[in-house]
Amino acid sequence: MELSTILGLVVGFGAIMGGLMMDGGSPADLISVSSVVIVVGGTLGAAAVNFPLTTVMMLPKLVAQSFQAYLSNPKETIELMVSLADRARRDGLLTLEEAARSIEDAFLRKGINLVVDGVDSATVSDILRTDQQLASERHNAGIALLEGMGGYAPTMGMIGTVMGLVTALGNLTNPDELGGAVAVAFLTTLYGAMLANLFCLPIAGKLRAKDERELLIRRLVMEGVLAIQAGQSPRIVREKLSAFIPPSERETEA
Repeated sequence: MELSTILGLVVGFGAIMGGLMMDGGSPADLISVSSVVIVVGGTLGAAAVNFPLTTVMMLPKLVAQSFQAYLSNPKETIELMVSLADRARRDGLLTLEEAARSIEDAFLRKGINLVVDGVDSATVSDILRTDQQLASERHNAGIALLEGMGGYAPTMGMIGTVMGLVTALGNLTNPDELGGAVAVAFLTTLYGAMLANLFCLPIAGKLRAKDERELLIRRLVMEGVLAIQAGQSPRIVREKLSAFIPPSERETEA
């Protein structure tokens, strides 16, 4: 579980609610079903117009991914690659076929199996690089969806506010209800801003960070697989792959 996502949402919404109550307001004052319908429905509708339906349907999965912890650790991956390099040097590349069955990372498992099958290094590099690029493109499609929704939501909020003001000003003959109608109208702007800046854009940023982390791990794996195929020693493999972690962690590791 990615605690920073949960913590950020709790702190963000908590700060808004806390500030409201400090000014003498109540969370109930911010409840407006019609505003939610306008902002959420309008945002999803605009996203469906701009993006393929298959991408829009990915939204629940994208949100769930932002709550998942980072799956790979560069240090652990380096240790695994060094272990595989040592085994390949001692017992030969073919013995890695058995080790590949226990590897959870599908990308690394594919690379090791290609090496075991005797595929030349250029082809191994091309296959892994293509896999990496296509995975990143799929991630960017979901990120673009959330970033687009982050742009639509405030606009939908403004549209809802204008609609509410038109309705409120049409009832000037009843001044007792005018204040409440105007307040509800401005809630739509608030909902649009909150949806964009506390949900869509932050989650898009978290998914982009996860994509960059995954790209780093995959580049590390590619370098390690090619080094193992070339028969390089475990020490050289460790030195080469250590460049993928910060110097401070590198020194600690040493």
